[in-house]
Amino acid sequence: MAIPGVVCMAMGDNGTIHRQHGVDKCPDRLYIKVMVNPHAQGYSDLPPYLQSHPVTGWLSARGWSYHPHQVETCAHAMAGRDVLLFAPTGAGKTLSGFLPSLVDLVEHEVPEHQLHTLYISPLKALAVDVHRNLIRPIEETGLEITVETRTGDTPASKRQRQKTKPPHMLMITPESLALLLSYEESDQYFKYLKY
Repeated sequence: MAIPGVVCMAMGDNGTIHRQHGVDKCPDRLYIKVMVNPHAQGYSDLPPYLQSHPVTGWLSARGWSYHPHQVETCAHAMAGRDVLLFAPTGAGKTLSGFLPSLVDLVEHEVPEHQLHTLYISPLKALAVDVHRNLIRPIEETGLEITVETRTGDTPASKRQRQKTKPPHMLMITPESLALLLSYEESDQYFKYLKY
């Protein structure tokens, strides 16, 4: 099984952060660091895969546009590079982290019940918050992408269903992930994981 790409979102402070790029080596992997200038202008020269994407239209209808770090993070992730994004609150980390998944799920029409993207949150409340922010553009654009959470509070019936019919995107806590990994069929569950 191929190792899924990693797009990490790190919280920054609320001060001015100057844009920086760097390539760092981990023991086995390279990853791209992107630090954000929260005052940067919107991105105007979109790559083809974003020009007609439903989320692009959703942003435009609200008078918004992509931030440069969102487009750059997406490009790096889609090129198979791991990305670590440092950005202050409100700078668009959620969209940065999930945009590669949204593009891939739309372009390749991944069949339902195949886990494509896994978001591991140390806090249940954060998983729920990310889910809420992510589901809005998905629902409002009519994308057929399923997004769910799995925490200690997830009802047993939903957890059981998720074992056999996973969503495309799953927001999960480390404890719940450890339980999923302990199941005999976990290799099949994570077989199609890309991000």
